[in-house]
Amino acid sequence: MDIRTLKTKLFSYTCFVLSFIAMIPLVLIVFYLCREGLARMDFSFFTETQPAPGVSGGGVSNAIIGTLFLTTISTLIATPISILSAIYLAFSKKSKITEMINLSISVLQSIPAIVVGLATYTWVVRSMGSFSMISGAIALAVMMIPYITVNTVEVIKLIPQTTIEAAYAMGGKFSLIVFRVIIPTILPGLITEQRSEMKTLPKVALKVENLSVWFSQNHVVKNVNLTVHKNKIVAIMGPSGCGKSTFLRAINRMHDLTETARVSGKILIDGGSSDILEMDAMSVRQRIGMVFQRPNPFPNMTIYQNVISGYILTGKKLKKQEKDQLVEENLKKAALWDEVKDRLHSRGIFLSGGQQQRLCIARSLAMKVETLLLDEPTSALDPIATTKIENLIEKLKDEITIIVVTHSNSQASRISDYTGFMYLGELIEYDSTKTMFTVPKNKKTEEYLTGKFG
Repeated sequence: MDIRTLKTKLFSYTCFVLSFIAMIPLVLIVFYLCREGLARMDFSFFTETQPAPGVSGGGVSNAIIGTLFLTTISTLIATPISILSAIYLAFSKKSKITEMINLSISVLQSIPAIVVGLATYTWVVRSMGSFSMISGAIALAVMMIPYITVNTVEVIKLIPQTTIEAAYAMGGKFSLIVFRVIIPTILPGLITEQRSEMKTLPKVALKVENLSVWFSQNHVVKNVNLTVHKNKIVAIMGPSGCGKSTFLRAINRMHDLTETARVSGKILIDGGSSDILEMDAMSVRQRIGMVFQRPNPFPNMTIYQNVISGYILTGKKLKKQEKDQLVEENLKKAALWDEVKDRLHSRGIFLSGGQQQRLCIARSLAMKVETLLLDEPTSALDPIATTKIENLIEKLKDEITIIVVTHSNSQASRISDYTGFMYLGELIEYDSTKTMFTVPKNKKTEEYLTGKFG
């Protein structure tokens, strides 16, 4: 067990214990109230109104009716405003208005809800000149709007794009599409939170924002933006010299090794909370592995040592049993165990090209990487070895996220879930592989796929 896993488990156990301790007084209070109150309570407690101050007895009927009225009115105010705001944010181009709405939502979410409610209630009361149920309903609605809006935006993202495209293809007006397609589709998800019928988007593994790479004054990769989902295969294709490999090497900080290289933008992981370009390079490479175009097992190491070389080179000590387990487990994942199990202590460079490349993949997997970068991993291999690598890549996506650079359009179409097309340092198009290869949106993509250049 590594230090990071140990710390995570320790933190989880501590939180559980503290939560349990904090619950004890609450449970005792509830138990006391139930024991003392239930014996004295009858049905009239729920039907009678609250008496005047200082008078004993009475009930809570007015409180129950008031609460129902308050929540109903606030919901009727907040829901349409939130849904329309979410639709506007989801389908409008970025503008000052969308920025203002997003900023307002962020501000309201960052302030404790009780503070927002009290401030709104005070402002409404001062404006109306008196206390009223409507004042409370408006205050509660303002507290609800940012949360409903954010949730609605997320539900809208789950609507299959083909559903919306089909509505447009029918010649529908946007206003009617909103009220006859979008809102009826998202309401079940908002009300019941049962979203299984809608296409659930996978979690984000990595998000690239405005990524640029220079070598001296040469701008090689230009403002690339894309999102990579967990446990998916992303293929990056394009003609030679278009910046594919340069983009890939930026993800695990390989350009740090080149004095003339400069990288700008963001590469976000951990749900957007960590920027790879601001992290320690060594920790990045231990989480994001890379396999290069030509197989490169360490020539001075055996097959066994190559698999655990990440631990050797980072100074991490392992017990013999842990080493044996890592070697067998990852050679099996790389579909190489049966071929080399009887010669683990032979040099890795004596393997065939395809076997060496699978050994390099096993070497990365042994570090328990979250994302694996493959830079044209089959370009130096024969067709049989290429097929084995492709089959391996498809199996590995159940455990990790994979980004592969390839010159082969057919390979991209065979193995990837999403494909990006780069040309002259720019990401021209990025979409699901099925869409990219059947109905590309950009003419330049279509020309490349049909062999007019490249």
